[in-house]
Amino acid sequence: MRIVVTDLTRFKNGGLLCIAGLTEDGQQCVRPLAAAKPGYLSFELCKNNNILPGTILDGTFTAYSC
Repeated sequence: MRIVVTDLTRFKNGGLLCIAGLTEDGQQCVRPLAAAKPGYLSFELCKNNNILPGTILDGTFTAYSC
């Protein structure tokens, strides 16, 4: 699945980011989370991998319900 990143939200501590995006066809909103707790991506990981709005993430993502 390919996801187009639309938003990055930084938490108060500044070290964690929440990502939102759309499937490439624009039909589904996706909030990809890291597998490890706390589930959000680190600022450093995003910076080092140039993850910004418009970035396309390509991978296998698993859907789950809270």
